[in-house]
Amino acid sequence: DSIGACLALQRALRTLLPGVVVDVAGTPGFRYSWLLGASEMLSDGKVGDYDGVVVLDGDRHRLPKQVGRSFAAARWTGLIDHHRSSGLDGYTLPWLEPKCESTCVMVRKLLATWNIELDRDYAEALYTGIIFDTGAFRYSNTTASTHRVAAELLDHGSEHWRICERVLMERRLPGVRLQARVCD
Repeated sequence: DSIGACLALQRALRTLLPGVVVDVAGTPGFRYSWLLGASEMLSDGKVGDYDGVVVLDGDRHRLPKQVGRSFAAARWTGLIDHHRSSGLDGYTLPWLEPKCESTCVMVRKLLATWNIELDRDYAEALYTGIIFDTGAFRYSNTTASTHRVAAELLDHGSEHWRICERVLMERRLPGVRLQARVCD
């Protein structure tokens, strides 16, 4: 959920605030490397100092060391999350919505508020996060509202089968071998 939310928010902020540096920290795994913007993500060690740092789909206490330093040095900090375990302390701009099924749904709300028009790339990033957080709509956090947001994203070109296959089903040979050893 985090990668899709981060990439969609990054793109929106770059559209709304041209010239402002908006980086996403982390190294996407093969399941997410196809998303627009994933190739631009910064490894944690390359993260610098920023005026503001926003944590999406997680808690500041779980940030890697260098990202945590950037967070601590920022003039303002934000949180966009749906996990009940996240606290509001330590953020100047927290948005915690525990009843929401996914941080990507929250980012979708932001994009609508900011009048950002969806296209296939936004739809794929957001749909990827929703698929991951709902287990392809199998988990109890899936609601009618989840399906309405998903339908909107499908209308903008995201392909359910392709995203599910890439995010939830694709395996690399070392992973298959490890699973075989565990099951043996």
